[in-house]
Amino acid sequence: MPQEESPKKTRPGSDWSTFWPSFWITLLGTGLIGGVVAAGVVFLSARIQQGIAEEAAAIATCDNPQQLRLADRIEAVATSELQYEDASGQSLSYPATQLVDGSRQTAWIAGEAGGGVGAQISLRLPAGEDVRVICILNGYAKTNDLYDANGSVRVLEVATENGARDAALPRVTDANIFDYQALVFAPGMTQEILLTIQASDVPEASAEFGPTSAAMSEIEIWVKE
Repeated sequence: MPQEESPKKTRPGSDWSTFWPSFWITLLGTGLIGGVVAAGVVFLSARIQQGIAEEAAAIATCDNPQQLRLADRIEAVATSELQYEDASGQSLSYPATQLVDGSRQTAWIAGEAGGGVGAQISLRLPAGEDVRVICILNGYAKTNDLYDANGSVRVLEVATENGARDAALPRVTDANIFDYQALVFAPGMTQEILLTIQASDVPEASAEFGPTSAAMSEIEIWVKE
C-alpha cells in the first residue's frame, strides 16, 4: 500500500510568496511617511523663517515706529532744573516740561552738580499704556554750538512698572546730534517711567554759555493701541 507523503515542514516566515509583498509595502509606506515628514519639516522651517523675517520687519524703532501711537499729555517732573542769569541779567531756566513740548529748540538741563548724576525725571502718562519704544534726543540739540557747550547723558536707569534697566547711550557726535536714540527698558503696561542719570559727559563751564550739566532736548514715548 502506497504511503502518504508527509507535508513539508516550513519555518515560520519562510514563505517568500507572502514575505516579499509585505516587505515592499512596508518599505514603500516608510518612504512615503518619511517623505511626508521631510516635506512637513521643510514647510514648517520656511514658515518659521518667514515669521522671523516679518517680525524683524515689523520691529518699531525711533526712525520707524510702525503702527505705534505717540503718547501725549505727558506730565514731566524732575528733581531739579538749571536756573541762572546770563551776562545780560536775563533769567533762564530749563524745566523738565521742555522734554515733552515737541520742540528740539528747548531742553531740560539738570541742576545737580557733578554733571547731573543722580538727577531723576518722572514721566507720567494720563493712564496706563502698553509702552513699546522710548526715544530721547540727547544733549541740547538746538544747535551744534549749544550741544558742544552743554552736557549729554551716557547712562540712564529706566524704571517702569515692569522693572528697571540700564540704558547706555552712544556718544553724540556731529553726525548724530539730531537723531533720536532708543532706550533699553522693560516694555509693557505702565503709567509712569522714571529716568535716573547714572553717567554723563559734561564740558567745562564757559562765560558765554554759563554753567553746564547733563541735558536732554526731547523724549518720545510710543505705545501700542
